[in-house]
Amino acid sequence: TFCGWSHTDFCFIKMVAWPAEVWSGTAGYFFTVVALVIATWVAQVMKLVKQDNARIAVVLFCTGGICTWLLWLCVWMQQWHPLLTPTYPEEG
Repeated sequence: TFCGWSHTDFCFIKMVAWPAEVWSGTAGYFFTVVALVIATWVAQVMKLVKQDNARIAVVLFCTGGICTWLLWLCVWMQQWHPLLTPTYPEEG
């Protein structure tokens, strides 16, 4: 057994227990990107945007969504478990 479970269990998934805030923030980013991609597809179908421009927009939305999500996650993790703690001068 690895990690105390049999080989049929997903050890990594059971070991990682992300807080609810991370899941809700991730869902928010995911659904925002999906909504932007759907809006781009609708604009392409309605001939408001050319196909080449729509493809570029989808790539930019996905890349931007992943990058901003990663930045948000790093900031959130830093506040959740700070690596550096503030040092205050002694009063005296």
